[in-house]
Amino acid sequence: MTPGPDVLGRLEATFTRWAEQHYGRLLIGLCLATVAYNGMAFAPGGGYLALAVDPFTAAPAPNYAQGAPLLPLVAHVLGATTPTTFFILCLSLIGGGFGLLAVALRNQGDRITAALAMLLVAAHPVTTVLLAWVGMPDALTFLFAAALLFVRHPAALLGIGVLGAFNHPILVFAGPSILLLRVLAEDDAPGYGHLAAVVGGVLGGLAAAQGYQALFDIQVVSRLDYVLQQDLDYWLWINRELPHIVFSGHGLLWVALALSGWTLYRQNRRYVLALVGLQAAFLGIMFFTEDSTRVFALLAWAPALHAILYALRQDASGALRRAVLALGALAWITPGYYVWESRLFAAPFYDAYRFLFAALGLG
Repeated sequence: MTPGPDVLGRLEATFTRWAEQHYGRLLIGLCLATVAYNGMAFAPGGGYLALAVDPFTAAPAPNYAQGAPLLPLVAHVLGATTPTTFFILCLSLIGGGFGLLAVALRNQGDRITAALAMLLVAAHPVTTVLLAWVGMPDALTFLFAAALLFVRHPAALLGIGVLGAFNHPILVFAGPSILLLRVLAEDDAPGYGHLAAVVGGVLGGLAAAQGYQALFDIQVVSRLDYVLQQDLDYWLWINRELPHIVFSGHGLLWVALALSGWTLYRQNRRYVLALVGLQAAFLGIMFFTEDSTRVFALLAWAPALHAILYALRQDASGALRRAVLALGALAWITPGYYVWESRLFAAPFYDAYRFLFAALGLG
């Protein structure tokens, strides 16, 4: 009797069929299932909602939030100044980032790779963070990082750099990193002029943020100031659960990233060395943060996705694709968590259902 297909073979065949024939429905189902499985919740504190009501008056000291002024200004202009409207705005921006990724990946012509990339993003800790901290500037940071994976026009890259840095300093590091990898990839179009456009943009965005603060006499505590105010013992204490913290940055997709680097090393050593250096730099930045998973995931998800997609394009045998699909599926079904001050927090599964039950009069 001939044995049936193995589990991985069935998974690959089913995923391939759905990606080719029902790409849109597959991604809609993936997104809805991800939200249902992870849940979602308002970011603790609600500081950016308060700023959306009045973004032109200094927040109480210590003022960290107005170092990232774009989201409150957008919400203020759109009138999204109540908890409900602000939550909807931020959720729409997250959805916009996923939608942009889905369309841009599909337009590259390979729906199977596009669907696989979307599975990886849904399984990545960045999605857990986005859904657990709705109301943070992270939604715009995610959207801008997604755009930088595909945009080619220098003027558009410059504009994204300005807006991204004006929104949050994370894009000051993530933006040039994404473009550097695109430049080093031999089958991608951007050159060093495109990288310069993003660097110029993020510098302009930082200058715009400082101008905004000066115009309205807003004093902020920079993240560098905060880091330097603490001694080394404090940061060692913050990182006392370092293995959990590092793992939480990519989760099981660390393995997919390592396999991709191995695949690329002989073909493009400069790219792999740059990738390793960037991931190490992101870990270094993460060491000096309290919201460890959030910062690392937002910095590192797009460079990691670029590396995996680049490696898949070089994978003539299909072995890497099968391994990445298996890892992505396993990562997706693994319950998410994030680390803050070396404390592990589960994805906010119950929070979403608590509000739903309350709305239905069941709790």
